[in-house]
Amino acid sequence: MHRIDSDGTAVALPTPGAVGGVVGYFTKGNPGTGTPATVVSDDWANSVQEEIGTVITHFGGSFDKTKQDQLKDAILAAMEISVPVGSIMAWIGGHFGDGSNGSYTRILGTDNTIAAANAYLNPKNWYVCDGAALNDAYSPIFNGVGRYLPNLTDDRFLMGDTVVGGIGGSSTMLDHTHTHSLTAAGQTLSGNSGSVSSDGHAHYTVQTTTDTNNIEASGAYSIYVENLAVGYDYHLRGGVATPTTGVTNTDTHDHTVSISHTHSSSSVSGTIGTGSAASSTENRPKYLGCFYIMKVK
Repeated sequence: MHRIDSDGTAVALPTPGAVGGVVGYFTKGNPGTGTPATVVSDDWANSVQEEIGTVITHFGGSFDKTKQDQLKDAILAAMEISVPVGSIMAWIGGHFGDGSNGSYTRILGTDNTIAAANAYLNPKNWYVCDGAALNDAYSPIFNGVGRYLPNLTDDRFLMGDTVVGGIGGSSTMLDHTHTHSLTAAGQTLSGNSGSVSSDGHAHYTVQTTTDTNNIEASGAYSIYVENLAVGYDYHLRGGVATPTTGVTNTDTHDHTVSISHTHSSSSVSGTIGTGSAASSTENRPKYLGCFYIMKVK
């Protein structure tokens, strides 16, 4: 683009004249009817020249007589400012029949497919992110062989990160089978149901003349109890018999107690193990299908 530089060129922009009596369009005229051809005025030519030149210089260009694509570059620069090349966004070329995302109707393009979406979007410099190879000489990203669009057609989501290009995760749903293992004071709880076992202890009973399980007494007296273990309760019961003065360890044994639990908001201390068995149970949040599209130039 360059300013006019032929014979008779003014060195400064002339002051525009008054608006003409007829404002309209060009005509070549018609000598047969006496209709004159349109005269291209200096005001109009200067206006067109400066309008184009202003766009070019606004986006960093300068008048260059050897170039014929400066206006195109300026327009692309303007588009880059609004939506940078490499941008990815969700696109739905239609509408729904109600406020609950029901009865989708495609409007843009010829079909609800990737191919039809690309046919509509590619002239606008957008491509569906389907993992396809792309070689476009006008794209600053895909201007070569062996370059592929990102593939976002496999139920993948975009995640913010400190670097670009990382992938991970899985679309395979897992169940939450797990076990709990808690240990405290020689007692162990394992599994969603299990048992609590003591570390071995004995019950001590007082032998009397009438009852081997209780201390029978008709009045006040003193008794002698051997090996009384801390943490166990021993009881006296009033009666009529005369007690003996000793106790006997009747048995050493463990107790097994069945335990089940449900999850609640209370915390649990201990070790938790998790399973990873596959499950067909749907555990994704609610979603709406769309095309992810990328601006390539």
